[in-house]
Amino acid sequence: MIDFDYIIVSPVRNEAEYIQRTIESVLAQTILPKQWIIVNDGSTDATGRIIDEAAKRYSWIKAVHRQDRGIRVAGGGVMEAFYAGLKLLGNEQWKYLVKLDGDVTF
Repeated sequence: MIDFDYIIVSPVRNEAEYIQRTIESVLAQTILPKQWIIVNDGSTDATGRIIDEAAKRYSWIKAVHRQDRGIRVAGGGVMEAFYAGLKLLGNEQWKYLVKLDGDVTF
């Protein structure tokens, strides 16, 4: 049997227009992740509220909020947010790690 033990980390910023569809895409999967950490990287739109609602409904979704740094940091900002989410895993065991953008559906 194939082991699909996986975790998702999603750094998001101002994705209110898309993040709900991304959440619905993950929820529609046959094999759900062990944990999904969605890191709100200082959004100024409704992104934070949307991911908080998802985290309230599903115990395996965690919403993390970072303070707005006031400027966009292309590339490096996304990785800072990703690593902030990854740090929360601590000693949690996983076989696969997925970085999923907040504007992706599948």
